[in-house]
Amino acid sequence: LAPQMDLTSSDQGCCVQEVADNVLLLFPRRSDLEKLCSTALHGRIDRHGKQKAFSYFTHLVAKLALSKQIVLELPRPVHFTVVFAVYGEQNRIRPRSEHPHGEDFVRVKLD
Repeated sequence: LAPQMDLTSSDQGCCVQEVADNVLLLFPRRSDLEKLCSTALHGRIDRHGKQKAFSYFTHLVAKLALSKQIVLELPRPVHFTVVFAVYGEQNRIRPRSEHPHGEDFVRVKLD
């Protein structure tokens, strides 16, 4: 992975999903995932006693794994309806091939 998350990269988005699925297999208990999210958010203390932050990727993976676990724990199937606010997002809605800040986010979210 690149040092920084590129929200316009569908490859990185797929990687986040894949790693989150693997984390969920390793940590199937919700309480463990909550601890992982807290650690990812607050960082850790290195061997020199300095606070070290985790990457955005790590935080995103932890939150996604926790979200998936919460949905899996629901007692019955759920129907989701999602509304995307896109006012002023005419450039982000395009693919990157059409605009440098394009994320193609509607198509990505539907996949």
